[in-house]
Order: sequence, then structure tokens, then C-alpha cells
Amino acid sequence: MQSNRIKTWGLGLADTSLVLRVVMSLVVLAFTAIAQSGPMGSLSGTVTDQTGSVIINATVVLTNLATSATRTTTTNSEGFWKVSVLEVGTYRISVEATGFKKGNSGNVEVEAAVPRTINLQLEAGSVGESVNIVAGADLVQRETAATFRQINAEELTKVPTSTRSFTHLLSAEAGVSSDLPPVLTNGNG
Repeated sequence: MQSNRIKTWGLGLADTSLVLRVVMSLVVLAFTAIAQSGPMGSLSGTVTDQTGSVIINATVVLTNLATSATRTTTTNSEGFWKVSVLEVGTYRISVEATGFKKGNSGNVEVEAAVPRTINLQLEAGSVGESVNIVAGADLVQRETAATFRQINAEELTKVPTSTRSFTHLLSAEAGVSSDLPPVLTNGNG
């Protein structure tokens, strides 16, 4: 009698096995989706007018030029905006605010693990007018001490190395110190 009560109120062994398989499949799919998301970066900055005063509630739209995906944010009470978790790539930034001309900044590179600050300045005028903004990235990243440089296959083949070993490229990065073996000891002669 007790075993009949358990079967009607609980799951049998076959049902439990099925539930476990479904849960494990969902967990594997979730980790696969996270792993495929790839490296991410972030953009932030301050929107000001020509006098240097911050512009509150300006709409900032980031558009990935490769995928046409957009992310939208607004500036806070200090004129600051930030968009985290951006796919690596080239973006166009559009800024709109009431009483100002629309500002556009193109070809802003987002690199993995590199927070980039892009400060934008809008001109007074009607919203229908547009101004192209040429903004350069800061040479020094003040937000973090992390450094990252992604080298694609074409750049890798053009880098001159005495040993033709990609591992020796690590010693060319900032903050890396290593002793390179003589050319004849790495097997490439």
C-alpha cells in the first residue's frame, strides 16, 4: 500500500531519469551559449555642449557596423553614459538631445576586456541637424589596469620575429619581460 502511494504522489525511476536528462541538457545548452558569446568590451563617456556643460538625458545609440545590432542608453545627471558587455567590433555612436544637433561618431573600436571612454560634444541647434563627431580614444585607460590586444591572422604573419614562433610575440607586449632562447635552439634553425 505504501509503495502505491509513493508511485502516485512521486516520480518513478524512469521519470526521474528523464527529468535528470532534460535538466542536464538545459545546463549544457546554457554553458554552450555563454561560451559562444565571445569576448566582450565596453564603451562609456560624457556628453557635453560647446561650453563644457554636461547634457542630461541625452539618448546614446551604439550600432555594431558588422551586425547592425543596436544598444541604447541615456546620460545621467552628470552627463555620463556607459554600455557594458558589447561584442568586439566597430561601432557607430549617435547622440541626440533636445535643443542640440544630432551627433554621430563612427568607427569606434571595441576590444575585449578594454573599457574605452569616448567623450562627445554636441552643438546647439535643432534636432533635425546633424554633426559628425571625430572622437579619439584616450591613450591611457584610467578605469582598469588590464591590457589586451587582439592580433588577427593577417597581422600575425606580418610581425617580424627572429624565431618565427608565435610565443615570442608575448615578449613584445607591454609589461612582459622574458629571455628569448637563441635562434638555433627552438628547432627552426
